[in-house]
Amino acid sequence: MTFTSDYIQALLTFPFRDAKWKEKMLVGSLIAFASFMIPFIPQLLLMGYGVQMARRMVLENAEPHLPEWDDWGALLMDGLRVGLARFIYLLPVFVPLIFGYLGMFGFIFTGVVLEENGGMGREAVEFLTPLGFLVFFGCFSMTMILAIPLSIVMMAVSTHVAVKQEFTAAFRFSEWWPIFRGNLTQYILGFILLLGLALAASFALQIIYFTIILCCLLPFILAVYAYYATLVYEAMFAQIYREGVQKLASL
Repeated sequence: MTFTSDYIQALLTFPFRDAKWKEKMLVGSLIAFASFMIPFIPQLLLMGYGVQMARRMVLENAEPHLPEWDDWGALLMDGLRVGLARFIYLLPVFVPLIFGYLGMFGFIFTGVVLEENGGMGREAVEFLTPLGFLVFFGCFSMTMILAIPLSIVMMAVSTHVAVKQEFTAAFRFSEWWPIFRGNLTQYILGFILLLGLALAASFALQIIYFTIILCCLLPFILAVYAYYATLVYEAMFAQIYREGVQKLASL
């Protein structure tokens, strides 16, 4: 698979080629909109929808095709399996961030206490406050360093869980690691492409935010974008995973 302009165009337009794409987009957007107010359930349903599409692409060697919004229980279970796997794989990202916040507030609080009760005066605050911020930014930098490789790995893990329909498949490294390693370049390029698309979407949403009329529609536009981005994300990494499986089989 090569990231040509034709491929990117096909990837970005496939959600509009389904015969019932308008009805499916309406349902998906309403679920995404509900996720702004209701925790977990709408997000899992939307994730499960993308998971079902990805699984069909891999198992049937098919082009991306929008599933029906019908089996809500299956959608919820698919979303729960993949969502929980993603959460566990991203847990290491939050560890340095938590330590960063604790360190920052700890140093600031200690400085204030020493100023008030320790007789050290303003110098304690002036010394410990910058030190607290330095600790926070150091931990934040470590978070960003961890986030990039873990996010790329998570793409292969997510598709593997989707295909196997087992949560424990996320931890069967001997199954998904050869697929990931054999197509590592494509995963990295896919991540870069996704990052670029996300930045472009963020820029467009910023423009909408500063317009008087469209600003009122921003929550609805965000809901449509959340549905659309889920489809593009799952489709691209299902194709990369499928290519990795095929490469492995040809060895």
